[in-house]
Amino acid sequence: MFRSERLCDRTRGGTGLMDESEPISDAKLVFYLERRKQIDEWAKLVEVEKVVAHQFMLSLQRDIIELARVQDPEIGVDHLVLDSEQLIAMWRPSWLPTDATARTPIPRAMIAIGWWRSVRFEASNAPWVGLRMGTSRDDLRPVIGPWAAGAAITKGAFPAGNPVGKGVWVRYGSVPVTTARYWEDLRPYRTALVNAVSDAWGVFADVVDAALQHQSDDTIMRREDTPPWSKQPEDLDN
Repeated sequence: MFRSERLCDRTRGGTGLMDESEPISDAKLVFYLERRKQIDEWAKLVEVEKVVAHQFMLSLQRDIIELARVQDPEIGVDHLVLDSEQLIAMWRPSWLPTDATARTPIPRAMIAIGWWRSVRFEASNAPWVGLRMGTSRDDLRPVIGPWAAGAAITKGAFPAGNPVGKGVWVRYGSVPVTTARYWEDLRPYRTALVNAVSDAWGVFADVVDAALQHQSDDTIMRREDTPPWSKQPEDLDN
């Protein structure tokens, strides 16, 4: 008949396994276990950071409204949530759909700053700025994409996106916080974000205007077409 014994009974006399110490050897885990309560409390601050960063992004709307006022008082500015993206968008009235029935119609194209609701003050989760379509299904998308791909970018940086694809972001660039100890003064980061929107407007507003005009003229857009604003003066005489 099988007879079980408690491990502590079998180890009496100094010959069993439990005579030897069995420490946890992972130094990082030991560091955590020694400070578990405090570290767990610190970890919760990530959610606080997300709230503060989101509120900071929303506060940019007043700066962008002022930017739009300087550019053209007719420019529309609003906070939008499209496809789970938070946006502060700029657009001309002519960029709105002509058959819009919604109380707040979505522009067919917009210059926008976008971020996720979980935005944080870190490079891997930074907001982005660029040219966005209201929807990827808009038939303006294949027209505007190639021209945006060839737009001369003299300042700012909008390397990402899919100019000839189907995504809503045609061209965009990330704008991470770069200043040391930024939490002591967020004004330089605010300025960098607003300047990025201003740069994007300067690069892409004419692209949108010309693409809409091109489409309204019922012409066929080819990738090798040269947008009128990129022609040299001598070409415009021909």
